[in-house]
Amino acid sequence: MRELVRTTRDAWLDLLDPRTGGYNFALDQSIGERKGAAGLVMLAELPAPPGPSVTGRAAEGGRVVAFGAATFAADGLFDFNRDFLRATFNWLAEREQRIDVAPRVEDTTRIDVERGRAYGVLSWTLSLVLPGACALMGVFVSWRRRR
Repeated sequence: MRELVRTTRDAWLDLLDPRTGGYNFALDQSIGERKGAAGLVMLAELPAPPGPSVTGRAAEGGRVVAFGAATFAADGLFDFNRDFLRATFNWLAEREQRIDVAPRVEDTTRIDVERGRAYGVLSWTLSLVLPGACALMGVFVSWRRRR
């Protein structure tokens, strides 16, 4: 068994608290929770059993992958885990030549100032609204201190 993905050393398994009947999502060593790294994705290559298989051909080994969460491939996380799942299934099917790791694409958020009202709103906010709000707060604080 090999670990493919593991947690940090500061992680812990949150156990069901018998006193409250729920999870408290904080490290509570009194109920047996301990800090430590744990495997999230494990994989193993199983050897072929000795002798011929049921079909009479030579027996083949197998491959197994275990995920630490049942929701790893759920719809909400599929877009995030798609490439990893595709590579995992290719490895399971012994198609290593198809395993490809794409470079990470950083998500960037930009304001499109060329089209729409974004430029006008940004200009008015930065040049008038923000300085005006600071000046009003200064006047208010000054007025409160003089009273």
